[in-house]
Amino acid sequence: MYGRLLEAFAFPPPDSAATSESGSGSGSGVSSGSPPSSSVTAAYDTVFTPPASRAAEMTPPQTGYPWTIPLPFRQSRKLAFSFSSIYTDVHNIATASSSSMDIPERRALAQHTMMAAFTHLAGRLCVALEDRPELQSARTLVVAGGVASNKFLMHVLRRTLAVRGFGDMDIVAPPVELCTDNAAMIAWTGMEMFQAGYESELSITSIGRWPMDPEHGEGILGVDGWVKRVVR
Repeated sequence: MYGRLLEAFAFPPPDSAATSESGSGSGSGVSSGSPPSSSVTAAYDTVFTPPASRAAEMTPPQTGYPWTIPLPFRQSRKLAFSFSSIYTDVHNIATASSSSMDIPERRALAQHTMMAAFTHLAGRLCVALEDRPELQSARTLVVAGGVASNKFLMHVLRRTLAVRGFGDMDIVAPPVELCTDNAAMIAWTGMEMFQAGYESELSITSIGRWPMDPEHGEGILGVDGWVKRVVR
């Protein structure tokens, strides 16, 4: 849910027909949905220029504002992902200027947040393809999970692979209904909590881990922000 809302806010669709991008360069891979409209692709290209080399990844793209979001591991070829620094940078930016941040800047922050995360992912992928001999013959990339339904991610992957010499790589993703099971589970949990008389304060923010087991601590209620409704 949050990912879909973030994407829709960052890149408002000009029409309701814009859905997920498919495939890669010259390959026949498919992702969930149909290709986005040309205006959506143009909006992506306005924001995102694929780094043509590892050196290009080291300089954060300009945002038009006093802040930037550097990539994790930008000076390392370590085959690992780390998104915690992106979260910290974005949280600090939002906290420092939340009251004075207008809609265009908020939209820019949403765009550059996704761009940093997706460029990091694409960059690590290219490092793996370059450094691991057993991956030299790979011609298909499978993207799964809820993020696989993100059209901007598919755009970043396609453009990055193309400029880094992997333009013939197919990108394959499951249908959208098979990518969003986590969202369904979270929605179901929210429904059960509401039926049990609980609501959440508007001040809550996302957390990295949500405890579920009531046998260890307080389970779902063990995080701040729950408000018990008064039944009259």
